[in-house]
Amino acid sequence: MDTSKNDDAYIRSRYADAAYLQKKYNIYSFPTFLFFSPGGQLVHKEVGACNPAQFVQTGNNALDSTKQYYSLLNRYKRGIRDTAQLLLLAVTARRLEDKQVSDDIAKEYLDKIVSNYSDEELCTPERLAFIFAFPELLYKTGSEGRYFKLLYSKGDRIDKMMKSDISGFYVANIILKEEIYDNIMKNDKPVPHTPDWDGMRKNIERKYNVHYADTLLPAAQMVYYKMKKDWTSFAKLKDEMIRKYPPKKGGGVDGDAWRLNDDAWTIFIGCDKKNVIASAIEWVDISISLEPTDFQVVDTKANLLFKYGKVREAIETEKKAIRMAAEIKQEHYVKEYTEVLEKMQKKIPTWPVK
Repeated sequence: MDTSKNDDAYIRSRYADAAYLQKKYNIYSFPTFLFFSPGGQLVHKEVGACNPAQFVQTGNNALDSTKQYYSLLNRYKRGIRDTAQLLLLAVTARRLEDKQVSDDIAKEYLDKIVSNYSDEELCTPERLAFIFAFPELLYKTGSEGRYFKLLYSKGDRIDKMMKSDISGFYVANIILKEEIYDNIMKNDKPVPHTPDWDGMRKNIERKYNVHYADTLLPAAQMVYYKMKKDWTSFAKLKDEMIRKYPPKKGGGVDGDAWRLNDDAWTIFIGCDKKNVIASAIEWVDISISLEPTDFQVVDTKANLLFKYGKVREAIETEKKAIRMAAEIKQEHYVKEYTEVLEKMQKKIPTWPVK
């Protein structure tokens, strides 16, 4: 419920009514529009801000019994379950945050279409949009599901049809879960024994192709080593990946430069081994060569130098990070880095100390 400390007495007197309506009609977002029949029966609901044309369309939908959300839901509960209406109802329920309804109907719809439709019929834009709107169904059926097999075998065609590059994303995540994470994680924790990385690679290459083995395994190994705090293996693998796939410019926070910085910062926070810290400094140098104006990467380098023991160089590098942040008026970072600089000058650790 939307309230303010400036609400007057009259508005406060309506708090109880608002709370009642919010609970009765499952209102989770604002604005929410409710449409009632002349007899006071709720027939339709819509969520979210919209422009005038969209609001007019919402009103038209509220007058159309084939599109009214609650009319569709009532027909569903009475056993009238036309496939097209199941699709509309599942998607609408998801948009209206009616989770249990959307989950149940989406599963029923998926079961119907995969049991009765050909591959061509499953690959229409409408049905593909459905499965992408309910990715949890993809993950639940996994590599045995028909949609996984279609995304794997016809991914290029599907992506072209949907004007996206989404097929490979879902295929990779399902392979990652089934072939790697199910073998290296248990109850969200890394397994205590050394995983059979070679065995996993062979399985992925046999079932799928070398590309998925080359891209998914190293990323999973990095996560595993990080969770185990095996910084020597983490750094060794990172160095191998840099040699095999030289980092490139661009990409923002998803780019190579930022990933190098992120991994280097992970070492700064968690590792005390000088040889590993030295590797992290090299990663940061590569990152700076790719994105020389990123003051945050310069700050990372300063902190690593300080932890390595190169105090004088660390201080000069942190001063540079402060100047770079000040030049583009990033006052928050100027303040933060100045505090870091003072710690360096006093030889106080800038990393977490137990």
